[in-house]
Amino acid sequence: MEEKFIIFGIQNDELNQKLLGILEDAEVNFEFRDYRNFPPTPQQLSRWAEFEGEDFPINGRSSFFKKNKKHFIKLDDAEKYQWLSKNYHAILKPIIEDDSENVLSIGGRPERLAVQVFNLEKDLF
Repeated sequence: MEEKFIIFGIQNDELNQKLLGILEDAEVNFEFRDYRNFPPTPQQLSRWAEFEGEDFPINGRSSFFKKNKKHFIKLDDAEKYQWLSKNYHAILKPIIEDDSENVLSIGGRPERLAVQVFNLEKDLF
């Protein structure tokens, strides 16, 4: 059976669109899950944070998160998971898992991900 990849992110994000285009052109078997339609669960957020070696999978460069950091810090862990599920702009993206929920990669440029995660040749895109 062909390996299937699950990609989490935001559909209208320019970098996500580029990655998805590369994968479609290369006929990679994947499913895209937009944070807006598939809000991450606390279990997913915890798994992604663990992969990053952090407490939470936060994009610290996000201007949205920078504006809300003081509020976020005051929340307890359960509230932080809930806040991140609702405020998906603060989550790292894209997040790539295999169909067994093993995290393969978090963040990165589409071209690098295509080569390093999906083993595509650079001349294909």
